[in-house]
Amino acid sequence: MSQGCRRFLPCLTLLLALLAACSSLADEPLLPRPQTDAPAAAISNSLALDYDAAQQTLAGYLDAWQDADYIAMYALLAPSVSDNLPFTTFRNQYLDTARALTLQSIEYQLLAMAPHETRADALVALYSATFHTNLVGSFSDDERNLTLVRAADGRWDIEWRPGLIFAEMDDGASLQLLTSDTGRLNIYARDGSPLADQSGARVLVNLVPQRIPDLENCLAALTLITDRDVESMRAQITRTPADWLLEIGSIASQLYINKQAAIDETLASDCAATLSSQSTRRYPNGRLAPHIVGYIGLPRVDELDELALRGLDADSIVGRLGVEASWDETLRGQAGGELRIVSAAGKTLRTLSAQGPTPAQSVWLTIQPDVQSYVRQVLHHAYESGSIDEGSAGAAAIVMDVNSGAIHALVSYPDFDLNALTPDPNLDSETLAAALDELRDPRRPEFNRVTQGVYPAGSIFKPVTYIAALDSGLYSLDRTYFCSGSWSRPQEGIVRTDWLPEGHNWVSTYTAIPQSCNPYFYESGFDLNQADPFRLPEYARRLGLGNETGISAIGETAGAIGDPNTVRSQRGYVWTFSDAVSMAIGQGFVSITPLQIARMYAVFANGGKLLQPQLVWKSGLPGDEPSYQMEPNVQADLAIKPAVLERLQYSLCDVADVWYGTALRAFSGSPLLALGVCGKTGTAQDLRPGGDWLPHAWFVGYAPADGPEIVVAVMVENSGEGSVVAAPLVRKILEYYYFGR
Repeated sequence: MSQGCRRFLPCLTLLLALLAACSSLADEPLLPRPQTDAPAAAISNSLALDYDAAQQTLAGYLDAWQDADYIAMYALLAPSVSDNLPFTTFRNQYLDTARALTLQSIEYQLLAMAPHETRADALVALYSATFHTNLVGSFSDDERNLTLVRAADGRWDIEWRPGLIFAEMDDGASLQLLTSDTGRLNIYARDGSPLADQSGARVLVNLVPQRIPDLENCLAALTLITDRDVESMRAQITRTPADWLLEIGSIASQLYINKQAAIDETLASDCAATLSSQSTRRYPNGRLAPHIVGYIGLPRVDELDELALRGLDADSIVGRLGVEASWDETLRGQAGGELRIVSAAGKTLRTLSAQGPTPAQSVWLTIQPDVQSYVRQVLHHAYESGSIDEGSAGAAAIVMDVNSGAIHALVSYPDFDLNALTPDPNLDSETLAAALDELRDPRRPEFNRVTQGVYPAGSIFKPVTYIAALDSGLYSLDRTYFCSGSWSRPQEGIVRTDWLPEGHNWVSTYTAIPQSCNPYFYESGFDLNQADPFRLPEYARRLGLGNETGISAIGETAGAIGDPNTVRSQRGYVWTFSDAVSMAIGQGFVSITPLQIARMYAVFANGGKLLQPQLVWKSGLPGDEPSYQMEPNVQADLAIKPAVLERLQYSLCDVADVWYGTALRAFSGSPLLALGVCGKTGTAQDLRPGGDWLPHAWFVGYAPADGPEIVVAVMVENSGEGSVVAAPLVRKILEYYYFGR
């Protein structure tokens, strides 16, 4: 019930009660007495009726309508009505009304309640209602009335009739909603090149059954060019009135272009058909960024009721994945509508409301198509050339601006062709069949490994441990450690080895990261756990790991960073120092996405700001001021001690540029070294049961060293060492970005 109504009813109840109690002294009845020939006794009885209980019934009924609780509404109907009105019929009338209205909500206000003119056991309530809708705005319907009747047991019931929805419905009128569509606008890359548009077209075949010269030949021809089977077309033609124009199917535009003369001749001679065209969604380069752009489709059956409230029906196009889905309302706009009450004969009795459409808008992404294309080529070539182990199911790569969060490229391998998934594919039958077959690849091409794949981090996690130990004050910046080939705690019976059997000798806070000395970080994890077992997990989460990034335009998975509480509640497992030691090198209870890692390294590059990754640059109508313009969104300023962050940056920049750096070989001879490239290799053990899996290969790097601009992260599943597999791929991407090579 609305606030105004809730305030009004108690006052009205009190007033009615007081007046009723004093009726013997009053010259006039409670409300203006209706003009009636009813006996005086009936009127006297009506004044004694229980107004408070009647108002409670009325409020319960209208509140239930507000809440779309049709069961509660039906329970308040008078038995004389409900005995002859099945619940499904009652409910469907209100559901149909909600769909026709594209109803959002209802508000009401009780205006008055008075005795019925002729019935001593009835009251008449006068109220107004305001309807808020999606397509036609808000409108009020005043002077609505409703009759309540008193049952033998004293309760009040609603004497329902169709006119309680709208008065004209008592005479068989119905609601009619006329809509105006806005079409769907385009998705562009940052440079304005189209990624999705409406320039595609399907060729529609129309015929009149009684004019078909040769039905069998016509059906044979149609099944070849429309991909429809003969019997379904025969059935459609049979049930269509002979003189009706029938849309029997569509022809792929590419097929029609290639064989237009032959198709025209056959359809004219055998079917007497006419052709028309209809614009369709087209993806000019459907493989360039399928996981970002997404695709469109027709509604599912389970969506129809909800979509009807937005003015959409079973033939409407809706976004299904990516930006097509997340920016669906912007891309298609909001249809306008005119809501009428029409008589059974089709005459307009009343126009309730009308509202014009909200224009569709185009969306521009932050993606740089040349960079996106090159990153895609790098991953595809790595797999197709055999340089990546055949046991690797896929890879992920991302290029992001470290100062704004704008994503320049986001590639998940393998990929797919968006054009194969539209309701009217703009592909010839052979290409379409091959594209659909690709989607059945067990490597899951539709799966976006950048934002939805969760993996152990391996050594790219080590900067988290580094910061946690130094920023918390556990270690000082002048700490040194003798890094042998192993680390142990004999009293606990645990031994961990280094990736370099002979060890690294003495390391410091300058050299531990570029040498990636495991024992240094084992010791750090152990000491952090001794000080506070939550400290390392908390730093990981502060740096954005194990949490959704907020990218919003595409789906993402949070992953997880374990701690003593979560592993106990979720796995029934008691946390030990061994778990902290594993986490310190990115193993154990660590599962993160490549996007989270890219965002974390952007924090190192930009001085401590955790940014929201963003894919949408702007939206609006071409040539107009944007309705939306991307701005950097700093989700947190992590306030890492400047000296600690500076030491970490120094260490990361040595990874590719000093003799002991783990990426020295991968970047040897690169012109990037003149700019300065900073980053970290990672080789993450895949401990899934059921196989001797190769580790996941990681490299994350940013450049230039002074005034960083972009971060590039690459992860290749089950492929080997990060320095051997992933680092060379990042080198290629950075060299292309800065030197076009």
